[in-house]
Amino acid sequence: MAEEVHVERGIVLRCDMSIKTFVQALEARKIINNGNPFIIEDLGSFGLFVNRDCVEEIEGRVASMLDSNHFDDDATKKGKKKYG
Repeated sequence: MAEEVHVERGIVLRCDMSIKTFVQALEARKIINNGNPFIIEDLGSFGLFVNRDCVEEIEGRVASMLDSNHFDDDATKKGKKKYG
């Protein structure tokens, strides 16, 4: 008797621990994929295996988060506020 094989198409998201934690929080808060889980497998320190249909939105959310945490040293030196 043959065993069933379960196959899911996804993308390996290689990232550091801070980005991995952010992506896991997106899933926990049900922000992406209409509230459905999109992390197929946690690959430990290597990253995450995620639903390929969600990659573009994940990348956009990560980029937005990184932009909002960006420190503009040049603006500070000139006495300008970048945010706020």
